[in-house]
Amino acid sequence: MLQVDHCIMDGIKFEFNDIISFYAKNDSER
Repeated sequence: MLQVDHCIMDGIKFEFNDIISFYAKNDSER
């Protein structure tokens, strides 16, 4: 159970960073 939660958290963190960098890129291009 703990391992599964850890994997989910890693996935969320990865997606979160992806979204952050995506918006940051758009902001710098504006």
